[in-house]
Amino acid sequence: MTSAEGNIREANKYASRLLRVPRRSLLGRQLTQFVLPDQRPAFRSKLARLREGGRPRVREWEIRLQPRGTAPIETAVAILPVGAASRRPTRLLCAVRDITRRKRVEQRLKESERQHRALYRRIVEHRDALRVLSTRYLRAREEEAQRIAHQLHDEAGQVTASIHLALAEVARELPESGLDHLRVVAGYLDEMEDRLRRLSHELRPTILDDLGLAPALEFLAEGFSSRTGIPIRVEGSTQGRLDPSIETTIYRVVQEALANIGRHSRASAATIRLARERGSLRCVIRDDGVGFETVRFRAEGRRRGLGLLGIRERLDAVRGRVLIRSIPGQGTEISVAVPLERPS
Repeated sequence: MTSAEGNIREANKYASRLLRVPRRSLLGRQLTQFVLPDQRPAFRSKLARLREGGRPRVREWEIRLQPRGTAPIETAVAILPVGAASRRPTRLLCAVRDITRRKRVEQRLKESERQHRALYRRIVEHRDALRVLSTRYLRAREEEAQRIAHQLHDEAGQVTASIHLALAEVARELPESGLDHLRVVAGYLDEMEDRLRRLSHELRPTILDDLGLAPALEFLAEGFSSRTGIPIRVEGSTQGRLDPSIETTIYRVVQEALANIGRHSRASAATIRLARERGSLRCVIRDDGVGFETVRFRAEGRRRGLGLLGIRERLDAVRGRVLIRSIPGQGTEISVAVPLERPS
């Protein structure tokens, strides 16, 4: 208990232990004397406002006190004006709590939070750098695939055309009995041309560059159905052309998903659905095959060669997401979402 001016009139044992001063020696001393010098003016100002009167209520402040012979301590000082019959206090009831340990914990927590934020920033920077590198790598791989595809289409096409002309010249000089063998050779040549065209398209479909994603997926589904006998239905639309990186990513994801259907699903039919949803392009590939247990798939996906790692690598480069749903005996659904607006 202090006077209205802050002179100590009463003090308990805890106050004596806290300030390291005998109880009798505390009496008559100014409470402000134990406040650190840099905080004394502010503390005196607070006491002056309390003496001005008004409705009595508890005020609490965090103040650093200087006990005798020790390091400063952090305290919470609660002060209640009392004896205010004339609305001006005659005494101040002061409760002091040592919060040094709490403040140290708070400081450690703040420091830990700063370290975590710095670590998070570094993780984000590394993640963005890896995404940039991945994007460059995928772009370079697509460009190389496009170059090889054009060479296969153009140069191999010129060679096979020359062979056809040469066979036609030979056919004019052969007797009728030898033409059957020549037709067999020409058939093999036609089959080779068809395979080269298909390989060229799989490496880099020109229809994707010329007409866009939806026609390219229809062409891809048609070729897959002709090879496997599994009908594929393409639904929906992209509502116009998209960023080339997005079109390429979705095309490659669907290509890998169809390969998985052909290798593992034993499906009788499948669908590919395209739609724009809230600033993103969503592509869903669903089959009615045997399905699988997704828990086991997560554990064994890489070993089983399902291509999920490659799908996620491509999607990560364009900030896309993939969700796989499957139930044994009820088919599989792969849902992919890619944001259409690229970050600045």
